Amino acid sequence: MFKKKTILFIFIALFAVLFTAIFTFNVSAALEDELAADKAKSGFIPNGDFSNTDISSDFRGSFILKEGEGIGGGNAVEVEQGSALYYVMKDLQPNTVYTFSAYFKTVDFDGGDPPCIVIKGWGGDDIYAPTFKEAEYMRAEHSFMSGDEVRAEVEFHVWNVTSGPIMVDSIFLYLYEAPAPEPTDPLTEAPAEPENADDAAADVENTAAQQGQDSSDSSDSESSNNIIIIIIAAAVVLAAVIIIVIASRKKK
Repeated sequence: MFKKKTILFIFIALFAVLFTAIFTFNVSAALEDELAADKAKSGFIPNGDFSNTDISSDFRGSFILKEGEGIGGGNAVEVEQGSALYYVMKDLQPNTVYTFSAYFKTVDFDGGDPPCIVIKGWGGDDIYAPTFKEAEYMRAEHSFMSGDEVRAEVEFHVWNVTSGPIMVDSIFLYLYEAPAPEPTDPLTEAPAEPENADDAAADVENTAAQQGQDSSDSSDSESSNNIIIIIIAAAVVLAAVIIIVIASRKKK
């Protein structure tokens, strides 16, 4: 009887390991797809993925290059607590909608706030957009419309305010792309067109602002979904163990 129970427990453990491996692979593949999509866009930050190891000529701040420690074996940089990795852009256009995105993970969870996206000199008050704390690489973004009076140098930061170092895989800046419209029912009335160019620009700005506001929420939602899946898997395994134990006792 002991041998049978041992075999069953080993089977359950292997099932749990297999499920975890499949889940991790799917998450990693999805993140690599996101990174590939960012790289394919026409961006404004050269060497945003740190593939060229001479990064000191492109970026400022306090950081250490970590070759092979990024997503899918790419390069990453380590940013110490209280420091930032940032890029200075000298030709940001006024009254234009941009998206700034970054991929990073938190190393120490003992204290501090989540890493923060900071944008300075864009034509308005400095932007401070908190993101998330995650042990694996995640993507964060913030969209904004530049103001009338853009400074000669605009700074795009990934600021580390956690209790330890963070790892940054890539940062990108590109023109904002509105999400694809959802399919509409041909029998329903088409949405009204903006009355003039100012209304259209306002619609784009509001959409971009909302996207930036929800970026960290979407990351938190994805993390919550991952936790729910893991909890469900653990519950299934626990239920299987209980059933096996009860069945074994009945046989005795």
